[in-house]
This record gives sequence, structure tokens and C-alpha cells, in this order.
Amino acid sequence: MRATRRGEAAGQEHRVRRRAAGFVRQLLAADSGERAFASGVGERRETRAALEHQLADTAMGPSAMAAWALGEIQDPASAPALQSAVRGSAPRVRLASAWALGQFEDASFAKDVLPLLRETDPVMRATAAEALGRMKSPRVGAALVGALSDRNDAVRRAAVRALADLHERSAVAPLEGLLLSDSDPEVRRESAGALGNLSAARSLDRWPGRSETRT
Repeated sequence: MRATRRGEAAGQEHRVRRRAAGFVRQLLAADSGERAFASGVGERRETRAALEHQLADTAMGPSAMAAWALGEIQDPASAPALQSAVRGSAPRVRLASAWALGQFEDASFAKDVLPLLRETDPVMRATAAEALGRMKSPRVGAALVGALSDRNDAVRRAAVRALADLHERSAVAPLEGLLLSDSDPEVRRESAGALGNLSAARSLDRWPGRSETRT
């Protein structure tokens, strides 16, 4: 009896893995129709459950791909699994989970991603900055301003873009400093664009008709 139960459990595990792997392959397909079909399939509860199961797998590659796929689906029901993964999984899985949480554009997930700005891996820090910019949380501005002084060019660029997306007014002076003196020309270019966006936002706020447009 025990052997039968173990066999059934192993069979179920195999089916779950195959379902998740097949969905990821469809999302990676070159054909747009197949990708669209995969997105529809991803909304089904069993597919999401299979991906969440794979996310908890000890194999780093499949787990990271599952996190990426859950971000593509953007089903709020999968957010707790991604929040758990971003806090305690292998680095590659945490990175993919941070990206996935950013796809939800939900400010409540910022607390899960903010600690990644202090990681030693610059790719992790840059991914965290990009995700935070999408979340539109009013509580992340100071941390992203701090990331403008990161020693890695890619992290600084990601922080600049995130602050522009957030319309973070406290970033104006630091961005002006990057525009004048950063060693990376791409950082300077991004800073110029961000300052342009922030200036436009300030001008709109001062526009007399602004208050009427909000009613």
C-alpha cells in the first residue's frame, strides 16, 4: 500500500513538472499565437499551481523560470509564493521573483524587494530598482536616491529610470549631480531625460487648470 501511494505521489509530481515546463516553453515560443495561448492557459488554476510548485523546487533553473512565468501571468493569487521566494530562495530565483513582483505594479510588494538594493550582486540591485520603479510606492524614493551613488553603472541607470517613473522630486538635486559629473555617458543621458520628466511634472502641478482636471 505504501509503495502504491509513493508511486502515485511520484506520478503526480511528474505530471505537475511536465505541465509547468510545457507552459514555460510556450511562453518562450517565437510564435506570437502560441505565446498568447500560453497566457490564456496561465490563467487556469492548475497551471498557476504547477508553476508555484516548481517555484519551490530545489533546482534553481526551473524555479527561476517558474518565477518569470508567474510574472508574465500576473495572477495576484501567485504573489504570496513570489514574496516567499524573493526572501529566501537561491539568488537566481530571488532575482526572477523580484522582477515578477514588479510586473504586478503593486506598491504593497515594495517591502519585499527593497532589501535587494543592498545585495552584493549588481544585477540583483539593478533588478530591484527597476521593480521598485514599477510599484509606484511612495516609500521607496529615499532608497532609490541612495542607489544613484551605487558603484555600478547599471544600478545607477536603473535607479534613474525608477525615480523618473515615480516622479520623485527629492531626486532632482542628485540627478543634476549625475548629469554633470557621472563617469558613464548612459547614466548622464538617462539623468537628463529623468530631469526633463520631473520638470514637466512640476510644470503641470503649477498649471492653473491642473486642479480642475482632477475632479
